[in-house]
Amino acid sequence: MVLVIGHNGAWQKTYTLGQIHLGRVNRIGQSYQSAAGKGANTCRVLAGYGIDHQLHGYVGGANGDKYIRGCQDDGIQTRLTPIQGETRICSTFLEADQRMTEFVEPSPEVQVQEAQDAWDCFMDSLGSATFLAICGTAATGEDEDCYLRLIQAAQALGIPAILDSYKDHGKRALLAGPEIIKINLEELSEMSGYPVHTQEERITAYGKMIREWNLKWIIITMGEKGAEACNGTSVISCQAPAVDVVNPIGSGDSVTAGIITAILRGSDGKKIDFSDEQLMKSALILGVASGTANVMNWKPGHIEDRDLEEIMKGLTVQVRAL
Repeated sequence: MVLVIGHNGAWQKTYTLGQIHLGRVNRIGQSYQSAAGKGANTCRVLAGYGIDHQLHGYVGGANGDKYIRGCQDDGIQTRLTPIQGETRICSTFLEADQRMTEFVEPSPEVQVQEAQDAWDCFMDSLGSATFLAICGTAATGEDEDCYLRLIQAAQALGIPAILDSYKDHGKRALLAGPEIIKINLEELSEMSGYPVHTQEERITAYGKMIREWNLKWIIITMGEKGAEACNGTSVISCQAPAVDVVNPIGSGDSVTAGIITAILRGSDGKKIDFSDEQLMKSALILGVASGTANVMNWKPGHIEDRDLEEIMKGLTVQVRAL
């Protein structure tokens, strides 16, 4: 079972319209609603791939009730902690020219006892987990070491972790040495302190981060340019063919779910060998294909099999030994 931490869930409202006119009445074309946030989006893809999972996070109020029902409707398995605060709403406006504008409410603040309840749920589920995924920023009110402690607890049981978070709590969690970190190009530059415009520059940044935090893999998403993975001895690049973009929300989370799925399928219940270059290659390929297929649908974290199959046929992959 993949134990997914997604503290900051949201009730997602996505609207389409021709063009936003500031200061005027704007008529919506179509609207879509779903449970969202990095954890829920990741789990929706895992569910589609038939991967056993469990989403942990916080929910509260009427929006939280809708979030729970939305997860149930999408086959997302949850173990959520109720809080006094209200689950936030994220409103996304997609214009005809593909310009996207988002309005994101602040996350509710969790209380000390609520955070303890969430920790107790996590520890109760951890013994059944085979993989830990930490997705997004920690909840407001959580202590600065919350992600660090999650990874340390998983490591004590030999459970590998992927960290898809780079802000304060994510940076602290690097001290635990998660097996995989997945961030974007800008975050790589910020965390390493190096320029990352060329592959040569990125290789320098990869080396520093792998040595400093004892990482097994670094996976970097680069938008339309695909993604890149490094294990310290090789760099693998993968780019998808051009597709018609409908909604880009959840693409990074879909990449995360694709990576996890490929790792679990490739390991077939055995101990994961992170030194296996072919495994890293397979994870990167399915991650990029999943993230690309996601943009072709309205719902974040939703992938159609036919889209995935076509994208897989058009992928370009390059391997460079270091």
